[in-house]
Amino acid sequence: MCIKNTPHISDLSEKLLYIGKVISTFDLEPKRYITAFLQSSHKQIVMNRRLWGADIGWRSTLEVLNSIKYLVCKTKAGQSRWKNYILLEASTLFLLLISDFVLTALYHTDI
Repeated sequence: MCIKNTPHISDLSEKLLYIGKVISTFDLEPKRYITAFLQSSHKQIVMNRRLWGADIGWRSTLEVLNSIKYLVCKTKAGQSRWKNYILLEASTLFLLLISDFVLTALYHTDI
């Protein structure tokens, strides 16, 4: 791919529109591109997202998560879906914490 001929674009909206055209030429839409980027095991792509969970990258990761939340929650149906998603995540975390607690308690008792 030749990126040397990429036009100089200063406006962010114009950059986004241009990138959208580029990814659509590869038969991708934005969600599919983002999902593939986040799930890829390709060495260079893994390297590009290495800071997403690190202290140095966490602020911008939260911006991404909050932007998704804002878009999803624009409707009542979206708010309900977001709430259900968060409750499922919280329930999963709670069960993991409880199982860790129980295993630790069993380990320290003489049963």
